[in-house]
Amino acid sequence: MRLRGLLHTIIRHGLPCFSVLMVLVALTLSGGHSLAAVTLQAATPTPDLDWQLTVKHIDLQSKTPDFTVTISQPVLQSTGASSGGKADAFNTAVDAFVASAQADLKSGLTDTTGAPPGSSSSLHIDYNVLASNKGFISVQFLIDQFIAGAAHPLHNIYSINYNLNTGKVLTLADLFKPKADYLTPIAKFVSAELKRENRLSFPDGTLPKAENYGVWNMTHGGLLFSFTDYQVGPYAQGESVVFVPYSALGDIFNDDYFFAV
Repeated sequence: MRLRGLLHTIIRHGLPCFSVLMVLVALTLSGGHSLAAVTLQAATPTPDLDWQLTVKHIDLQSKTPDFTVTISQPVLQSTGASSGGKADAFNTAVDAFVASAQADLKSGLTDTTGAPPGSSSSLHIDYNVLASNKGFISVQFLIDQFIAGAAHPLHNIYSINYNLNTGKVLTLADLFKPKADYLTPIAKFVSAELKRENRLSFPDGTLPKAENYGVWNMTHGGLLFSFTDYQVGPYAQGESVVFVPYSALGDIFNDDYFFAV
């Protein structure tokens, strides 16, 4: 479904009220931040955890070539005496993603022939925290890029799921027991949901392959899978998201990571 249609899915699957609030806020907030310089803005920490998130805003403008960049990115700070730099890998992963997105924009600026006079390229990145519980943090990034002269903007979604307890970025496989066939039930649920909503034009995009389910987020009731332009449908369809309740996947979860039952 489109992001704005997620409320119906959340209610239908009976997520707790906190999850409804977190996911709705996360999937509806977007927009640019125009600042004269890179700044930090404090975010509200979770009271019972020794960490906090701050927001780093980046605003860049160029006339030759003509482009603007507006980025909001999270910065994780672990404040406990035993934190031992466990936030470092999160911040490194975020920095690498942001640098890659900017490099991708600049590579597209090498050929803007046919661009109307006065047109400008742009990159906008915002993020949403979809879960922050027991040292687990799940962040969804929304990317909008436009290259002057292109037929339309490009929309993309990226995610980072992080275990502050171990200081490691999580893979989807980490959530499940060793050798568990987790992709098959996920693909079955996702395909059925997209077919039900008549949003599955490209079935190959939901086959049980790791690359098809690389953009995912933990929430307090299930896993949220995101599918960007052209993966499961044409550009005009826009991005799709499917919420998969933990209960739909049975007992294949790794107890170390299954925190949100």
